[in-house]
Amino acid sequence: MTKIALTLHTAPYDIELLPGVTITVEPFKRAMLREADRMAGIDDTTADDGAEGDGAEAMSAERLEARVVSLAQLSIRDWAGIGDADGNPVSPTPDLIEQLMQDTSAFVAFQRKYMLPAMQVVSEGND
Repeated sequence: MTKIALTLHTAPYDIELLPGVTITVEPFKRAMLREADRMAGIDDTTADDGAEGDGAEAMSAERLEARVVSLAQLSIRDWAGIGDADGNPVSPTPDLIEQLMQDTSAFVAFQRKYMLPAMQVVSEGND
C-alpha cells in the first residue's frame, strides 16, 4: 500500500510555483483560511472547506477564486522570478499577488501546491 506523508510546516518555506518562479509562504493555519474567507466576503454560514464527498455543496467558482486569492495575499511573503514590465524584480504586494493569481497556471499551482495539501492536513486534525 502506498502511504502519503502530509506535513504541516512550522516556518516559512519555498514553493516552486512555476518554472523560474518561487514563492516563500507562511505556514498554513486554520485562522488564515477564516481570514481569507472574511477578506473574500465568505461568511461561516455559506463557507465550506471545498472538500469533495463531505455532503456540502461545492463552493462556487467565484467564491473559490476569491478564497484562493485572499489566501495567497495572506501567505506569500516573498518571491523570486517575478518582475515589472522592464524585468526589474518587484516585492509582493496584495495587488501584485492578485495579478499573479489571475494567471491560470499560477492560480492552479498555488491551489495544488499550497492550499490543498495544507487543508488536507488540517482536515485530519493536525493543525
